[in-house]
Amino acid sequence: MRHLIVIGFLILWATAGWSHQELDARNRVTLRVEANREIPNDWATARLSVVAEGKDPADVADSVNRQMTLALKTARATPGVEVASGAYVTQPVYDNGRVVRWRASQILRIESGDVDPLSTLIGVLQENSVLLSGIEFFRQT
Repeated sequence: MRHLIVIGFLILWATAGWSHQELDARNRVTLRVEANREIPNDWATARLSVVAEGKDPADVADSVNRQMTLALKTARATPGVEVASGAYVTQPVYDNGRVVRWRASQILRIESGDVDPLSTLIGVLQENSVLLSGIEFFRQT
């Protein structure tokens, strides 16, 4: 009889604990299912930029324009690579509320279905002070 009382008490205690846990959102389990499969990435896009800083905004703009002209010429000479220039931004750099210099930048986007010439081009551009922002790989449909 004593064993039945102890077993009954344990069942009551476990059930009370279980119902309390169900009310507490921290003790809930959420399941998520994902399915993945490997697909070949057959298109790559690289984003690069040229950046210049200086006290004279005209000199800064001229520097960015010269760098971008050289980068575009180099990129367009690479067979199988699509080239586009993008956003151009000039902005002041402040120190204690005063403009102390200017910073300008422009985006260069290069794309290709062949990663080898694209990666070689990225290396050449980086040697000429063009900064790599990122590379994305896609599957063309």
